[in-house]
Amino acid sequence: MLDITSATVLVEFLKIHGYWFLLVLMILEGPMITYIASFCAAMGFFNIYLIWIISILGNQLPDLGYYLLGRNMRFKTIDKILLFLRLTPKKIRWLEKHLKNHAIKTIIIIKLVPIFPGAGLFLTGFMKVPFKKFFKASFTVDFIACTTITILGFYSGIAINEMSKIFKTTTFIIPLGIILIVIFYFVLKIVTKKIAGNKKVNIKRPE
Repeated sequence: MLDITSATVLVEFLKIHGYWFLLVLMILEGPMITYIASFCAAMGFFNIYLIWIISILGNQLPDLGYYLLGRNMRFKTIDKILLFLRLTPKKIRWLEKHLKNHAIKTIIIIKLVPIFPGAGLFLTGFMKVPFKKFFKASFTVDFIACTTITILGFYSGIAINEMSKIFKTTTFIIPLGIILIVIFYFVLKIVTKKIAGNKKVNIKRPE
């Protein structure tokens, strides 16, 4: 069981070094970690502005990595990469067609639809879509998404914090916080599935 001194040391450690851990976690699972970290920021554990910046970085770094990997990939290894990323022929046909005609809009769809992000951004780089177009679309989506989730998490924490002051108890902070996180998780899954359902690929498989 942690005493007050140990707890204080842990909190200080998180305040100083926790941001690096959060960056790694946000690269792996951006939305959920952003919400949780923003919630904790409302409790005084983190700086909300740094959480917001790290959230955007955590989403942008993998995008940039996939794009640059695709852009510098050689033709003789592309088939193995596409197979590894589960890019089926019909998905490739759909992406190729729309990246040529509507690059920015297609990159936005790639970012929003769960079945596309990594593989789609890889193909975006491989097709030599201009970096300016890629960055404009990718950053716009991440900026809006990260800002929205950061605000939701932060004000959820503030609301619970205020409730603890009104009822003069902090016993329900953790349980209620967990409930809000679980609700956010399922809402996020529902929204992403709905977006994916509205963006089904119906291109015939090439011969």
